[in-house]
Formats: sequence, structure tokens, C-alpha cells
Amino acid sequence: MRQRHPAAGLLTEGQALVTVGGGDDSRRRAYLEAGVEVIEAPPDTAGWPDLSWVVAELARRKLTRVLVEGGGYLAAALLKLDLIDRIVWFRAPTIIGGDGVAVLALAPSAQPI
Repeated sequence: MRQRHPAAGLLTEGQALVTVGGGDDSRRRAYLEAGVEVIEAPPDTAGWPDLSWVVAELARRKLTRVLVEGGGYLAAALLKLDLIDRIVWFRAPTIIGGDGVAVLALAPSAQPI
């Protein structure tokens, strides 16, 4: 994630934001002032947060359940890297978004539970 959320607009005290270091320092400060923890991850080869590092860091912090809301690309990347143990899927009665990413099609190892 590259800090595209409006600073402190969607996140609240006690929550965390994962980003690659080197972003807009004023936005980072706004999150920190709102009580949001900013976790700076090393980049992967495409410049996004290294998801394996992120999962290891969250485990080091003893976080065992994580809600991921980032769209189809993030969900597909986590599935592709086999970093998901369980999926709880909620589907809206209408189509929202429009990136057209077929999440499960990108992760052939996904199986229903």
C-alpha cells in the first residue's frame, strides 16, 4: 500500500497501516498523530510491501488474525504466496469496484473450507 488513504480519514487509533518506507512524511505524521501505527516494510521486486516480511512481522507481534481489505490484487498476491490459512468471504448483492481482478483465478491452490 502506498499511503493512498486520506490521512487518518479511514483508520483510527489502535490500527496499523503497512507501507513501503520513503513515502510522504506529512501523511505519515498525520497517521501517527491520529494514533495509527505505520509499519514500514521493505519493498518486493515490484516496489510493493514484501508480503512475506509483513506476515512474519505481524506474527512476531503475536497477531494471529488479520483482516485484509485491499482489493483483488492484494488478495490474489496473498493467496499466490500461500500466506492465507482461512478465508471468510463476504459478497455484496451488487457489483462494486471495477478492477476486474479474478482473485481466486489467480490462486489455483485455493480450496473451499
